[in-house]
Amino acid sequence: MSEVTPRGYENMLFGLFGITNRDSSIIGPNVVQAIVNAMNNNWTGFPFLFALCFAASVVI
Repeated sequence: MSEVTPRGYENMLFGLFGITNRDSSIIGPNVVQAIVNAMNNNWTGFPFLFALCFAASVVI
């Protein structure tokens, strides 16, 4: 990742990466739990997770 980072912006990129990594660790499970609680079915969280993975792969 550091090889594709523009020179001089390394700190900014890795800072953003650290923040988004921690935020997704907090927000993601809470959103899935809210979906599961609303639908009363443990399997209803998987389409949301699949959609997130698909959107990330499209962006990449």
